[in-house]
Amino acid sequence: MNVKIDFRNVNLIYPILNDNHRSLRRKIINIFNKNDDIKYINHIHALKDLTFSINPGERIGIRGHNGSGKTSLLKLISGIFSASSGNLKINGSVSSFIDLHFGLNMEASGYENIKTKLRLLGFEKKFIVEHIPKIINFSELGDFINIAVKNYSSGMLVRLSFSILHFIETDICVMDEWLGVGDVNFQKKSKNAVLRKFTTNDKIFILTSHDDDLLNSCCNRIITLDKGAVIDDKKT
Repeated sequence: MNVKIDFRNVNLIYPILNDNHRSLRRKIINIFNKNDDIKYINHIHALKDLTFSINPGERIGIRGHNGSGKTSLLKLISGIFSASSGNLKINGSVSSFIDLHFGLNMEASGYENIKTKLRLLGFEKKFIVEHIPKIINFSELGDFINIAVKNYSSGMLVRLSFSILHFIETDICVMDEWLGVGDVNFQKKSKNAVLRKFTTNDKIFILTSHDDDLLNSCCNRIITLDKGAVIDDKKT
């Protein structure tokens, strides 16, 4: 299979509720005046007419100001959002590192979360038994692996989530703002692990960040977004 992501005139539009819609007083007024609540729904045009392709072996950096559409783009590729119009074709399996809490049972221990996550992803018992010690070792969580995740710090959540992600083989990996929390040594180890994994084969890696130095060091192509549209696309 040829790993690839292909955007053709892709738009993402989603509704948001403004303050009037959330106001109980406004709702009561609407009932008595027989107003249609729908007029209090606004729409955000998060991504606009995106047309580009991402090919095997490319490490893509996505840059842009807050609100430019970076995270929306990752969520589209991850399948969290669906395109409102246009055509998005993805060849290959996708793993995403966007929300630290996504897919975690906060009442369960780190160990239980690893086992459950691997089961949900369809891995067989043999794979799970073999890889759980590797994941725990990479995470460096020690005895904390046996306590409830709700007691974890942000840095510990990064360690757990990234360690699971690292040992799941996918064709495409998307990551939002790198590992913004956690100690420097773990960030360095994780960065090196990602680069080894995605520079020695034909996989695709996509990273969003405000840090141009980070993007230049990790990526071989940088796409700049502004107000949901691509304004620059260049090799590094």
